Amino acid sequence: MKKIFNSFITLVEYNFSTLILITILKLIVILVVLCVESKVFYMHSTTFFNNEFFYKPKVTAHRASAAIAPENTLAGFKESFLSGAEYIEIDIQETKDGELILLHDSNFKRTTGIDKNVWEVNYDEVKTYDAGSHFSPSFTGEKIPTLKEVIKFSKDKTKLIIEMKHDNNINSNIEEKVVNLVKTNKIENQCIIASSNKEILRRVKELDSKIVTCFMTKVTYSKFYDLDYIDIYGIESNFVNKNVVNNIHERGKQVFVWTINEQSLIKKMIDLKVDSIITDNPYMVKDIIYPQKNKFMNILANYLFP
Repeated sequence: MKKIFNSFITLVEYNFSTLILITILKLIVILVVLCVESKVFYMHSTTFFNNEFFYKPKVTAHRASAAIAPENTLAGFKESFLSGAEYIEIDIQETKDGELILLHDSNFKRTTGIDKNVWEVNYDEVKTYDAGSHFSPSFTGEKIPTLKEVIKFSKDKTKLIIEMKHDNNINSNIEEKVVNLVKTNKIENQCIIASSNKEILRRVKELDSKIVTCFMTKVTYSKFYDLDYIDIYGIESNFVNKNVVNNIHERGKQVFVWTINEQSLIKKMIDLKVDSIITDNPYMVKDIIYPQKNKFMNILANYLFP
């Protein structure tokens, strides 16, 4: 009897040790996958995770959450941080004295009430403008920030999509100024430079080929997909379909879609497996894509730990 009991104890100990070993191996698999996935996202990879299991749509806060706070302001950045948006999209214009500021329109009237063009005003005057009251009295006194300010404000917190506006009145070296700021602040892996002007993106790549670029366009054509100075295509939602997404993904590039503020469109873009949804309300988009966000890890965990 004692011999049988000892054999039983030995068997239990063996099985328990084996179970612990298997559990540890399963946890190692999950940790390795998480590390690889994080590294690839950090490197802006476009090839590893464009499939059903690894698909994780990213959220881009358009004009720094324009539905939640005054657009292109630090108040909007704070809301974007809270929402968990992976990217914050901002618009860059250049003042008369060469300061790079956050402004979508070429004129200040819509957001500040001042009917002046950006190239007519020095930055000292821009600092006196109220960019918050038009949105809500609670944002009265909100200022127009500079690109320098928002880079420092957001560094190591989120990634930026810096969209350079093009106009006949801006100086020709705006690309060089933006690239220098990016490199000086060492955020090459934390930003994307965007424009609706392909020539601007070509010049950015000439200045630094490692910087990720995004071509913002209402509609794109297959003849543009192979341009080596474009990494991402930011396309208006009405012109995005499965063929467009597949053709761009097959070339190892990404598809960002703008500007999505309706639940039905958000779900449609998720089904199309776009890489990022650009929205004025990142909270809403996050709520909808949250169940999708950890799809692969949930499948893996359920398989390893049934």
